[in-house]
Amino acid sequence: MARTKLLLGVVAVVFGLAVAAAPAFAVHKYETPLGHAFAGEARLTHVFRFEKVFVECEAAAVSGELAAPATAVTMVPHYSSCKLGGTLASASVTACAYELLEPIGGPIFEAKMKVVNHGSGSCEITFSQIGCSVTVQSSTSQLSKIRAEDTGVASMWVAFEVKGLKYVHSGTCTGFGTGTDGEYKGSVNIEGMIIN
Repeated sequence: MARTKLLLGVVAVVFGLAVAAAPAFAVHKYETPLGHAFAGEARLTHVFRFEKVFVECEAAAVSGELAAPATAVTMVPHYSSCKLGGTLASASVTACAYELLEPIGGPIFEAKMKVVNHGSGSCEITFSQIGCSVTVQSSTSQLSKIRAEDTGVASMWVAFEVKGLKYVHSGTCTGFGTGTDGEYKGSVNIEGMIIN
């Protein structure tokens, strides 16, 4: 009986350590002037693909807040200096955010991503020009994937390698319709957040 209790205790301790060691997103409260907030800017051009139409944005950023370590974090994207099908296009983000979920691995981590509603109204990430537009919408599906790695005491990079975006397209450059096969690639340096 004593040996059984000892074995159970060892299993409980090992299991507890495994749970405690699970990777989580965290904000370095004392290592950055941003406090609980984090913000990131693009490392390279961000590219969306919708069937045969491409959107390229030279400027991209994310921002958000995280009060305590968590296995999910929400970040709001921002895009500018974009081209739709090779022609200058405007970009707008309304009530949308990216939710990163359950990081695994290390030192280079992987996580799933969702496009979720954030704020009031319908989630829309729209790229448009005269007579043509493409709009990314929220989805309940977990998309694959993002990669992330800590790059300092209070910084990390995130690479988006996303497939399965839900979108609506209309106009002369794209035709009219919907799709669920949109793709997104790009990376950001984020100050104020790590995975540990």
